[in-house]
Amino acid sequence: MRHRSVHRGDIATDGAIRLMARNGTGGVTLRSLADEFNCTPQAVRQWFGSTDGMWQQIAMRFGQRWFVSLTDVLRIDPGRSSPWPRRPHHLLPFDAEEIAVTRAWLAMTQLARDDESIGRILAEWEAREVEVVTDYAEQLDLALDPINVDMLVAVVRGLRHAVCAIERPMALARAHATLAHALALMPRTASPRSDGDLTLF
Repeated sequence: MRHRSVHRGDIATDGAIRLMARNGTGGVTLRSLADEFNCTPQAVRQWFGSTDGMWQQIAMRFGQRWFVSLTDVLRIDPGRSSPWPRRPHHLLPFDAEEIAVTRAWLAMTQLARDDESIGRILAEWEAREVEVVTDYAEQLDLALDPINVDMLVAVVRGLRHAVCAIERPMALARAHATLAHALALMPRTASPRSDGDLTLF
């Protein structure tokens, strides 16, 4: 979610993420994007053809970035000197910049509830997120019962809302500790792995 592109759709997505992090989806308009890039609203409209086209392009590109961030093994926890292994902690933000992006993603998912075309796009990425959660659960030898996967998804999404709250947000360290505690309480398969790289903490 941190890489940049010279493609106009990616440039607009960069601006939209910043605006949504501050003001939600209501803060993203042709004019506000134009102000971000010091151009006219007409120029932004020409990039996409319509406001609906703009939102669809932003949703697709943001979804792609979101999915990449969930599987990026090079994201670093500020409390450690080396990258974390692939495990469910990647599903939560690690710093203030990632909280801002997560807040924008939550705003986008709220928009998807009211916009069918955006909802279809984000549904694909949210389904792939569940696949990532399932993969992480399998790495940790959690019992892959659908209820357990649903529970882990619910915990992660709830913690995202908690750390992104405008009023009295949960501290990142507490959110990660809560996730680790939830994982420790979940049932395991009969033959846990011995790979120390997949520990919970």
